[in-house]
Amino acid sequence: MHWVDYLLFIFPIFTQVACALVMSGENLDNHIDVKNIIVEMGTYFQVQDDYLDCFGEPEKIGKIGTDIEDFKCSWLVVKALERCNEEQKKVLRVRKTIVNIFV
Repeated sequence: MHWVDYLLFIFPIFTQVACALVMSGENLDNHIDVKNIIVEMGTYFQVQDDYLDCFGEPEKIGKIGTDIEDFKCSWLVVKALERCNEEQKKVLRVRKTIVNIFV
C-alpha cells in the first residue's frame, strides 16, 4: 500500500475508529483486523474511484474523469503496466514518470 492511500482514506478513517476504541478502553493490539478491514475498504474505494473516473458517466458520477488526460498513475495504469509487454510499455511512456515508478 502506498503512503497516499493512508493519507487520503485509511489514515483519516482508521484514526477515528482507533480513537473510539481507545476511548472505550480497548487495546488497539487486540483489533488488528479492524485496521486490515479499513485498508481493504480504502483499496476498494480507490479502485472504484479510478474505474469510475475512466468509465463512469459524468451525469451519474457528477464529474468528468480526467485521470488519464492528467497522466495520473491510477489503478488502471498500474494494471496495464503489470500486464503489458515491453512494446506496449513504450506506448504508455507518454509520461516517463508513470512508467518509471513500476519499471
